[in-house]
Amino acid sequence: HKHKADEYLDVLEKEIINRARYFKNRKVTQMHWGGGTPTFLDKQQISRLVALLRQHFHFVENAELSIEIDPREIELDVIDHLHNEGFNRLS
Repeated sequence: HKHKADEYLDVLEKEIINRARYFKNRKVTQMHWGGGTPTFLDKQQISRLVALLRQHFHFVENAELSIEIDPREIELDVIDHLHNEGFNRLS
């Protein structure tokens, strides 16, 4: 049984692959995850999405990677995981 977030990521993966070709010569300097609580995704799902984005887009070395969190619900290990995935700004 797939979690709804996994089903969403399956569809999002197809969209990323489809759109990435239009941006192949562009560099990503900022990425912001927001719109609700992106940390609804578990650590594995976050890693999956980050890997997919890094595979299909060219991120500059010092890109700002920002994510919206709910400080009332975020676990410390998730914050560590976000940092390990390259996120360098929380809001």
